[in-house]
Amino acid sequence: MIGCFRSWPPILSLLTRGDRWLLLILLLASLATLYQLVPTQPSGHTARIIHKGQILLELNLNKDQRVTVGGDRGPVVVQVKNGAIQIIESECQTRFCIKNGAINNVNQIIVCVPNRIVIKILGDPGLDVITG
Repeated sequence: MIGCFRSWPPILSLLTRGDRWLLLILLLASLATLYQLVPTQPSGHTARIIHKGQILLELNLNKDQRVTVGGDRGPVVVQVKNGAIQIIESECQTRFCIKNGAINNVNQIIVCVPNRIVIKILGDPGLDVITG
């Protein structure tokens, strides 16, 4: 089985053991650098539920709870659990809002278009750029 991989990529047969180690080290260094450059969003503590542009509720994400709000097509059940919020029941056909899953980071949203419900995580997004 190992023999079939020796001839698989022809370029690897031209590389020495030192070349392979150097490539591995460069790959790991680039992945570590990429990990440091990826921005992280802070978790929010409050979620706002909006229907047709009107604020219905603001929920504390630190308290597990389940609420039902009225949408255009029927009731929408929203659940707060473990610091995240999600729609768990809706009367819409596609149920994309349910498939979206839970959110917990600042400025993330869930939208149920048929019911015209928007859920947004509130909070300070932090600094985007530091200028000197």
